[in-house]
Amino acid sequence: MTDGNEGVDLLAWLGRRGTEHSQVRTLAEAWLTWRQRTRARQGVSGVLPLLRDLDPLDMVPALPWVWLWARDRSGQLRLRLVGEEAKRAIGNWERGSLVEEVVPREISAKVAERYSRVLDGPAILGVDGDIVFRSGASVPGFRLILPLSSGQDDEDSPLPKADALIGITSYAGDLKTLKETGGLLGDAQEERFLPVAKLG
Repeated sequence: MTDGNEGVDLLAWLGRRGTEHSQVRTLAEAWLTWRQRTRARQGVSGVLPLLRDLDPLDMVPALPWVWLWARDRSGQLRLRLVGEEAKRAIGNWERGSLVEEVVPREISAKVAERYSRVLDGPAILGVDGDIVFRSGASVPGFRLILPLSSGQDDEDSPLPKADALIGITSYAGDLKTLKETGGLLGDAQEERFLPVAKLG
C-alpha cells in the first residue's frame, strides 16, 4: 500500500519481515491506513497518523502483541495500551506506567535511545535478532516501532510533532511453549531506521 506519492513503500521496506511476521505486517498496514485517514480529514499531506485516527479494528490480529506509549502533560512517556501476549512476554507492564518503571534496567538505555530516535526523527524502526528472557530462553524476533502524533504543532519543524509511538514484537516460534519468560533480559540488536519523511 502506498500513498500515491513517490517515496519508500513501508511494506517493501519491511521485505521478508512483513511476510514472515504477519502481525508486524498487520500493524504496518494499519499505520498506513491511519496515516491516510489523517491526511483525508485534514486535507493536507501530513506525514504522521494522529492518535485520534487509530482504530483497534484495523489491527485485530495484532492487538494481543501491540503496545503504545504517549507523552503525558509533563512530557514523559506513559503506557497507554499493552496487549495480553505482549504483557506476558515482556513483563508486568501496566497501563499508565512510565517507561523507566517497566523497562528492565539492563536494556533501559537502549530502549530510551531507540524511542528518542523514533520520536525525534520521526522515524520507523525495525529491530531483528535474538530476544533473551530472564528464564534463559532466547527467541528470534522482529520488532517494529512506528511514530504517532497527538496533533500538537511543533513550531520548529515542518513535520508534525511525534509524541507517541506504537510497536509490536513478533517472535519466531511459539512463546506459549514457554511457561514463564520472566520478562526481558536482552534485546535484539540489528536496527534499521526509516525516516518518515522518505515515505511515499
